[in-house]
This record gives sequence, structure tokens and C-alpha cells, in this order.
Amino acid sequence: MAAGKIVLNSDSVSLKKFDDAFSDPGRRATIKELEFNILLPPITDKRIKKFQSTKEAAANSAAITNALLALFSRLSTWEVSGGIKLVCDFKPVSIPYIEDPWCDWHHSGPPISTIRNALKYLTLQEAALNNVEDLSITLEDAAPYDQRLQPDVFIGPDGWDDLSLAVRRLLRLPKLRKALFGGEWSLAPHVFHTDTSFGPCLEHLRLFIAPVTPDGKWLITGDEENAILGRDSQSSDESSDESSDETPDKTPAELDSEDSDATDYVPDSWERESGYKPNYSFRRTFDSTTFDPLLEALAHGVRKMPALRRLDLEVSNDDMDLRLDYFAAGAKNEPLRRNARFLPKILGHEGSFDVENEHRPRWMMNADETFDWSWTPSTRVIGAMEAGGGRVALTGSGRKTKKFSCGDGQSMMEIEAELGGLM
Repeated sequence: MAAGKIVLNSDSVSLKKFDDAFSDPGRRATIKELEFNILLPPITDKRIKKFQSTKEAAANSAAITNALLALFSRLSTWEVSGGIKLVCDFKPVSIPYIEDPWCDWHHSGPPISTIRNALKYLTLQEAALNNVEDLSITLEDAAPYDQRLQPDVFIGPDGWDDLSLAVRRLLRLPKLRKALFGGEWSLAPHVFHTDTSFGPCLEHLRLFIAPVTPDGKWLITGDEENAILGRDSQSSDESSDESSDETPDKTPAELDSEDSDATDYVPDSWERESGYKPNYSFRRTFDSTTFDPLLEALAHGVRKMPALRRLDLEVSNDDMDLRLDYFAAGAKNEPLRRNARFLPKILGHEGSFDVENEHRPRWMMNADETFDWSWTPSTRVIGAMEAGGGRVALTGSGRKTKKFSCGDGQSMMEIEAELGGLM
């Protein structure tokens, strides 16, 4: 009887049953996928609300190590051709019931549990990922909501930022075919710099970029006189003082305090220091001094990705959104063509551009109606994108005209948008 997929827990009883069920080599050969659930020690109430203690971390590490040793000591004696797909999952033996912390009316800030993982860092520089084919990582490296503030600086003494170096290393992985960097990533132009080439198998790359740079600058700019204050600037600590006699002292208690009401929620002062309050936004277009170098580096980097068929890059914040799509020569722009069936008049110029230049690399920039089109890519950016025969289209719901590059590395042809410029 075919086993196909097997689900196995790491406890001794499950492992014993596994040994008995698959003692026969013929039965072992039927396993195509093994889902291994590594059981971790129970989670405590305080762990849910706060941080993992050193003791708990050590216990979890020991449980993971022992479980993997128990599994691989068994599999190492098997003689199975073709290999087995192994999927590991981590589950605590028990999880305490905690009421939804967001519903606690005593607090205005989010629970600390929602941000505790932001204080941990994944080491991408040293991880052995040579066999990874499909990679998806989400990082919420958000820009300050208060756009008057200067973003944090992450450049080291050597002039580099580790995150950009790590992403560049990932793009060089030998078997990587698809890569998604979701959320918001603060990356420098050198992420796309290489003396050789990037991964030989990379076909599809998706990047979601935060509108800030690792050296503490903004990719976007605007007129502060047109700012929108989207959140109440009053301190939630002050409003809580007025509504409840049980509000803790404004001096934050220690994080290891037993007073959960005082320490399990993010104080208003933290959110202000981090730039999450107030929401003061006025940046609705790109700053050429910071954004253009990133685009130019991207255009050069793409030509060193020999298998790349498609790239999606998105930069957004509360007030603007720009999407950049790249298609290699011969690659079909399926999303555009699906829409063109239903909206042929609206997508006419973009559709014509795509079809006429399908034999070329195509770059298509599209922004929403809130974007301030006082910015356009520099001739250096256009030249880098057109290198190798590429063409560029600049469209968007906020544009009265659409621009299409002419192939000379600098000039753009303007066409009046149809139907009020809906695209």
C-alpha cells in the first residue's frame, strides 16, 4: 500500500510507531514526503505577552536538536533512491489560552508580543541555502509615519549595510528560481552591484521597497505645507489618565515586571520615538538624488541575471504607490493582457507598447492617482534601462500624459491619456 505523505511527531511514542511501521525497506520506498512536527516545551502565559527568556530559548534549542538527531539517525540507515521531501514544523506541546490582547480597553498601543520578533535578526550572510529554489521572506522595515523625522541609519563603519549585503548574497544562490522579498525592505543600490553575475537560475524577482534608505535618507519628498495629520497627536497615556484611575505611572516599568498592565503593551512614548505617531505625511513623489541611483543600479543588475524573465518592484507608503514591472525579451506581460481583454480602450497604449516591444526587454512604471508626477526618471536611468535594446513606459492613474522611451537612451514620447487617464 502506498504511503505517499507521512506526518510524524517528535515524541518517543510517535517515533516508536514510525520505526515499527517502516521497518521494511519496501515500505520505506513508498514515502515521498515526510512532515516532521518538532514538539517544543509548553509556552507560558508570560511568554505569550512578552519575550522568550534565555531559559526557554535553551529548552527549545535542545528540543529541536534532539528531535532532528532522532530523525536523521533513523533516516541515515535507510537506503532509499530518489530522496524524500522533508518538511519540518515546530509546535509547542501546549499553548495557554490568552484573550485577544487588542481588545483590552486599558491600553491604546499594540501588545508587545506583536513586535517582539522585530528584536531578533535572521542571519542570512552565513546560512547554507545552496539548494533553495523558491524563497519568500517578509520583513516589515517600515518608514516613519511622521515624515518629518530622519530615518534610522544602518550603515556600518565599513560603509555597508548588512541587510543589502545579505540580499545580494541571496540573489547569487546557484539554484534560486523565484524570490519574493515582501513587506518593506530598506535597501541600498549596492544590493544590485556585482562583478560577476547573480544566480544563473533566477527567473522571477519580486521586491517591496520601503521609501527610506539604509543611510538614513528618504526615497520620497514633498512639500511639508501640504502635510496631512492623519492621527490624533494627543498622547494615549494622557487620555488614559483622564479616563481611568488604574492607569500605571508614565514611567515605564521594567519589562520583567510582574505588572502586566504596565509592561505588556507598547507605551505611547515608544510609538512616538519610533515615528509611528503622529501620522504626518507630505512626501508624495520621489527624490531623484536617492531613488534614481537605486533604479539605475537595478537596471544594471538585471542584465547580470541571465535567466530573469520578470521583475516586480513596488515602493509605497500611506500616500503614494509606484509599481515597476520588468519583462525580459520574449516574456509575455500576462497581467496586462488579461486586463486588456476587459478594458481595451483604457489599456490601449500600454497594450500596444507591450506587443510592439515583446521582442525587447520592457520596463513599465505605473503609479496611483495620489502620486505627484513632478518626478520622472533621469536620462541615466532611462539609458540604463534601454541598454541591451530595452524600452520604458511611464504610466499611471494620475498622469494626463503617458511617456514611452524612444530607444536613444534619453528622450521620451508623450501621448495623451485616454478616458481621463485611468491608467
